[in-house]
Amino acid sequence: MNNASADATITTAIAAGLIRNDDTSVAIAATSSNLLEGNTTNSAFTFTITRSGILTGSTTVNYSVSGSGANPASADDFVGNAFPSGQVTFAAGQTTRLITILVRGDFIVEPDERFIVTLSDATGASITTGIAARLILTDDFGVID
Repeated sequence: MNNASADATITTAIAAGLIRNDDTSVAIAATSSNLLEGNTTNSAFTFTITRSGILTGSTTVNYSVSGSGANPASADDFVGNAFPSGQVTFAAGQTTRLITILVRGDFIVEPDERFIVTLSDATGASITTGIAARLILTDDFGVID
């Protein structure tokens, strides 16, 4: 502001304001480390989905698992012999939700395998980090064909 008229004086020429982010967003991160596959037991890989921003309403987001990388995990690496998927719902005020992906143990000699969990179709929020990856470490040793 400049050029005050008549008898006016400018005492403060600049004002600052803060625009607060009122968007709601969700993000996923791997919580557990890369784990051994196991033989007769299942290995539980955990992932945290975090919601931030305005938390007064509910939010839902879908997740799905798929193989990834040079040695991708396949559907039969998971309990139920299918790639896991589902939906997470946040209630008003809720900021975190955990999902657990169960890897089926076996005695098959194979390399370490990578999988990803992908978020999609969020309602009531945008997705800021939509993918988290983990490695299933082999614990069966021998000759890999």
